[in-house]
Amino acid sequence: ERGVAIEHGMLRRQIEGAQRKVESRNFDIRKQLLEYDNVANDQRKVVYHIRNEILDGETTSEDVGQIRKDVIAGVCDEFILPDTMEEEWDISGLEHTLAGEFGVSGVDIKGWLKADSNLDSEDIKQRIVDMVEAEYADKVSLVGAEGMAGFECNVMLNVIDQKWREHLAQMDNLRQGIHLRGYAQKNPKQEYKREAFGMFQTFMSDIYRTATRYLTSVRIQIAPAEEEMPVEHSDNTPPPPPAGGDEDYSIDALEARGIYITRNDPCPCGRGEKYKNCHGRLA
Repeated sequence: ERGVAIEHGMLRRQIEGAQRKVESRNFDIRKQLLEYDNVANDQRKVVYHIRNEILDGETTSEDVGQIRKDVIAGVCDEFILPDTMEEEWDISGLEHTLAGEFGVSGVDIKGWLKADSNLDSEDIKQRIVDMVEAEYADKVSLVGAEGMAGFECNVMLNVIDQKWREHLAQMDNLRQGIHLRGYAQKNPKQEYKREAFGMFQTFMSDIYRTATRYLTSVRIQIAPAEEEMPVEHSDNTPPPPPAGGDEDYSIDALEARGIYITRNDPCPCGRGEKYKNCHGRLA
């Protein structure tokens, strides 16, 4: 009858078995998500540790300078491989990258080689690093060490936040498709950890390179001293009397002296304003 519970031993066992299967499947899903999230959480700890060091002032200009040197040296190694012949070097590509990406002008590697045939890849790398450091030192001298340190911290934080958001999106995309590796007889979890580690290394390198690009390519201009602005008077405040006496500039007084003006003519007091905005307000 309607409203009466259906009770049967076989039915009860079927329901309990289905519940156990569902709960077991949900537990496996939660466990798998936790294992994937632990990988991202380990990376998150590293990133937040770096951010906290910057915020607490533990990251100094010397640390940023070392990052800058490592990045420039790494760029040189991309185009001039160590222990290779000069014919294998991409000199034009290196000069173009330094000028276009990092704003380093005046790099003439071909001229250096003509002047000194004994130069090797390490000597060229050191010259380029020295040039970058010299140009950066000039920028520091313009704004001061303290001002540049604050600018460096802001740049580092902004780059880390931007790149971290992009990295999390890439990690999420990787996790959504990693289960397909199972069809190739590979463990999806191990593949996720391996690729996530490689992505994190690329992420850190991208942070340092992007921050170095911003810091080396920035152009600093010292604003000219502000010129003294003329004193403006409110509509209810009469202009000061002209220098040299309390001369009368009313219409009647001016006509008596043979001076005929309209309200839009320059005021005879010589202040350069229209009469209606100057002594004409007193008439």
